[in-house]
Amino acid sequence: MSFAALYIPVAAAYALALSFFLVRKRGVFWPLLTAFLLQAGYLTLRSLRFGFFNPGGILEESVFLPFCLTGITLWIWRSRSEEDARPLVPAAALFALTYLFLPKGLIPPSAKSPSLFSPLFFFFEILAHALFIAAAVLAGRSLRREETFEPAHRLAVWGFLAYSIAQVTGAIWCYLGWSVPFQWGLRHLHSAAIWCTYVNYLHLRYIPWWTSRRKGWYLVAAALLLLAYLVVLQWGESRQLRIGG
Repeated sequence: MSFAALYIPVAAAYALALSFFLVRKRGVFWPLLTAFLLQAGYLTLRSLRFGFFNPGGILEESVFLPFCLTGITLWIWRSRSEEDARPLVPAAALFALTYLFLPKGLIPPSAKSPSLFSPLFFFFEILAHALFIAAAVLAGRSLRREETFEPAHRLAVWGFLAYSIAQVTGAIWCYLGWSVPFQWGLRHLHSAAIWCTYVNYLHLRYIPWWTSRRKGWYLVAAALLLLAYLVVLQWGESRQLRIGG
């Protein structure tokens, strides 16, 4: 059975969660939890596709990002507030359903990927992307409903922490694999631009007239920059050699 067929139950569970979000007030998180568990199984199968554990089968942005977004949503649902978690459901579902139209084959591991710093980089980078997107969604809700900005700010801070770890582990991996900690390439420049964008956001607290509402708009704009980067990244990865499908 191809990976395209294996993903159909995952997509169906996400579609059900999105349907519950649109038509029902309650019960949306149970199909989302089902989707999360099914996707965990799908990622496990991907990681074993070559007959050995390959973290690259899990840590691919197009499939791991919605998994992280769903995990963040479920964590907020169980530990904090259903009201804070609910707006994240359509974001997680839409990213997961987008994967239906993307390549399912695996990028084979290269000679530069066995380093532990490679999966650490990808894990923290993709987790940070998910936190930044979740922060933008909650920031947008606070702008629309005049609600508290604090949940969005907290997610952005955690995202910046994860992204900073990704920058360090990525630089080490780059040095081990390519003999330099930074390259003037498309991926590195995009990554640096996003990091600087959120550094700037954290320093807005020192400007008195930057109110929570203005910070909310900033997080939404920063997420649009991130989405542009993800589109470029997906375009680059779609041209790489893949095995299976």
